[in-house]
Amino acid sequence: METPGPAPVRAGVNEKCKVVEMSNLVEQLHEDHVNVSRILDLIETEVGRARDEEMPDLDLLEDAMRYMINYSDLVHHPKEDSIFAKLVQKEPGFADEAEVLRQEHETLARLGGEFLDVVRAAEHGDFVLRKDVISRGSEYVEALRSHMDAEEVGFLKRARASLSSEDLEEIEAAFASSHDPLVTESLQVEYAALYRSLT
Repeated sequence: METPGPAPVRAGVNEKCKVVEMSNLVEQLHEDHVNVSRILDLIETEVGRARDEEMPDLDLLEDAMRYMINYSDLVHHPKEDSIFAKLVQKEPGFADEAEVLRQEHETLARLGGEFLDVVRAAEHGDFVLRKDVISRGSEYVEALRSHMDAEEVGFLKRARASLSSEDLEEIEAAFASSHDPLVTESLQVEYAALYRSLT
């Protein structure tokens, strides 16, 4: 009988972000999920304030969504897409699941961009309905949480079992110049509001 998969990805807001050695790309992707979960907690809190008819921290929301687009959409998800392709070569039966996950990456990028547009409009003083902040933010958080949970119990488990160190090194080499702002000094400079909330 198959053993249960790991629990859904969650992280307390006081838990430190961390990075693991890049020689283990699969574990780094898992740590990315844990770190992103912390940011989703922050987004959820601010959306909750909007729902309670309070003023959300728009600076924090903008920083959080810029990070999600600049790292998750442009680095993390392309790494996963590369692993999908490698896994399909080894396990053709994974092709359908891989395509679903890849399409979800595209959907998440769209949802994130739409939410960031709403946040920026509100920040610039444009007329924005409170319900749009709530609905766009909630839809994004729920979609990304569901996506990460599915990857934890399916895709990452397959990658651990099927990919060799040589497979992962090949993928890592293609992203050698890409770094996560959460574990570099650029977080404090480029994402000041997010930095203050995470430390």
